[in-house]
Amino acid sequence: MHAQMTPSSCGIAAALAIASRHRGEMQWYTSADSSRVKVAQKRLHAFAATRMGAHWPEKLGTAPWALQHMLETATGRRYRPYLWNRDTIGRVRNALDAQDDIVLYTGGNTLPATLARFDIVSRHVVTLRAGAGTGVIVFDPATGTDHRMSWDRFVDLSRSPRKVPAFGNWRRVTLALIPDKHD
Repeated sequence: MHAQMTPSSCGIAAALAIASRHRGEMQWYTSADSSRVKVAQKRLHAFAATRMGAHWPEKLGTAPWALQHMLETATGRRYRPYLWNRDTIGRVRNALDAQDDIVLYTGGNTLPATLARFDIVSRHVVTLRAGAGTGVIVFDPATGTDHRMSWDRFVDLSRSPRKVPAFGNWRRVTLALIPDKHD
């Protein structure tokens, strides 16, 4: 899948990756050349920043409510935001078992290690989908790379005190956008 084309278009790249798996008219995205991908990401980012809820500066990335709307349009499912905690981890597992795509906001690295548990500002967006068996695949738009791992490894990394390459080198998951019906 394609990497994000600007430093702040990770959410857009994630939305387009999910759309290409769910909407026939978006399958072109998986094999498009980089110039076409760049145009698609730029147009969608400008649209998301100005026409999906409250105005949001593009340089800050993609607002969760704009990404939520894009996911709902792409998949036909209603998505809800959840702060990352034990209950959310269960919802994510249920969604993966149903073969649903999930979007994760990641962050951390901005406060001293002694205050790390309070460091919940989201800085990056990745996608999560089911892999083989109970494994998962984390797509990092920063590099355009799929990271395959076990469910247990993912859960451990989601609360990591260290930088995680699969999360764009941020420390932890801060927020999840999950389709409805996974309580």
